[in-house]
Amino acid sequence: MTDQPAPTNDHTNSRLFGLLVDRPVLTTMITMALLLVGTMSLAKLPLTFAGEGMTASRINVFVPIAQSRSPRESEDKIGRPGEEQIRTISGLKSIRTICSRTGVRFRIELDDDMDATLASAEIRDRLQRAMLEWPEGVDRYFTWREDGSSAPLQYFQ
Repeated sequence: MTDQPAPTNDHTNSRLFGLLVDRPVLTTMITMALLLVGTMSLAKLPLTFAGEGMTASRINVFVPIAQSRSPRESEDKIGRPGEEQIRTISGLKSIRTICSRTGVRFRIELDDDMDATLASAEIRDRLQRAMLEWPEGVDRYFTWREDGSSAPLQYFQ
C-alpha cells in the first residue's frame, strides 16, 4: 500500500473554480441571486450610527446671551434658575450645565423609559417659567433632541 498525500485546499479550490468556469449559466445565476439579495437588503435594512437603545436620548438647550457677561454671572442669573426649573421634571438621568460669556448650555439626559417628545415639551414649559428670573435681554432659547441616529460620525474642530 502506498502512502498518498492528503488532499490540499488548492485541489478543492481548483474544483470550485473549475465548476464555475465550466458552467457559466450557474455562475450567472449565483451572481444574480447575490445581487438581488444585496439590493433588497440595502433597501430594507435601516443604516444608523448606533442601534435604537444603544445610546441615551438627550435634549440640549442653548440660551444665547447678547450682552457679554462673565461665566459666573451667566451661571447665577441664567444657569441656576433654568436648572432648578428643569430638575422638577421626573424621569431625568442627569443635567449638565455649561456657562460661558456668550451663552448657557443645558445637556439633559433622559431615562430609557421616558418619552422624548413629552420630555421636550416639559423642558420648554420649565424654561418659560425660568425666563421670568432671567435678566433683561435674555429672552430666547433653542432646544434640540439627540439620540443614536442623530449622532455625527465625526466631529471637526
